[in-house]
Amino acid sequence: MISFYNRPMLIDFFLKLKSHKLPVFIKEYLTLLEAMDKKVIGQSIDEFYYLSRIALVKDEANFDKLVPPTSAVACPPRGESRPAQPGSRD
Repeated sequence: MISFYNRPMLIDFFLKLKSHKLPVFIKEYLTLLEAMDKKVIGQSIDEFYYLSRIALVKDEANFDKLVPPTSAVACPPRGESRPAQPGSRD
């Protein structure tokens, strides 16, 4: 079976989460891989984010430590407003 994801890249992802002090464990990582093998999600980065959060983050207090990949584009940093778009009435 050929998977659409790159396992070494996911290992790096797992290790990066651990290096940022997010309490993730091998069992949860294997659950993530199993879900991906079963094609629970499509190839969307947003779907991967939510699956990762469900599989890897067990304490609700840590949800904010796993930042959505599109958040930098969709949401401005705290305390800053989004610049008005040309043609908008803002």
